[in-house]
Amino acid sequence: MDCKTRRRADKAGGHPHAAAQRASQGQVTEPGTIGIWIAIYAACVSTGALLIQFRNWLTSGPRLRMSVISDGLVVGGDPEFDERDLVIVNATNVGTSATMITNLAIEERYPFYYFWRRRAISSYVVTNPQLKGYPRNIPQLLEPAHQWTGVIRSRPDILPNLRNGDYYALVQTSFKNRPYRKRIGPIKPKA
Repeated sequence: MDCKTRRRADKAGGHPHAAAQRASQGQVTEPGTIGIWIAIYAACVSTGALLIQFRNWLTSGPRLRMSVISDGLVVGGDPEFDERDLVIVNATNVGTSATMITNLAIEERYPFYYFWRRRAISSYVVTNPQLKGYPRNIPQLLEPAHQWTGVIRSRPDILPNLRNGDYYALVQTSFKNRPYRKRIGPIKPKA
């Protein structure tokens, strides 16, 4: 066997001891750059898939998004059911499973700069949060992508300054131990 043939056989891996000889001489062949880029791409794709699964795990279950209308007014087809001076609470289930709305409450809290005071000054339960002429809406099963509406009627004898910014509307659900809380903002003067 001449030299050229032996070199070709060594390069092709034909000689059984050729790889061991190259390793002992420090001539280990490295994988091609295409293989490295494929491995990097596969690692990025699998890491992205893991992050997406983690995000889906965090966002699974019921989640409520609340909004509060401080100066609410209901106008319907019958003047008997029209109401003024309401605080309207909307809760939308933006999660992936249903939850039961069990309670609507009002809570007076200290201003934000009293961060060490975690308890409320006073708390009130709204026993009839439905609009006039509508059936009771508590407790109610709230499916995903559905909305629940509750009403807080103004009672100057009990809550003289409901819209001063210190009160919060609370929606209690069967899924969470803590209620969802949204501030009842002050009414802006009309220009």
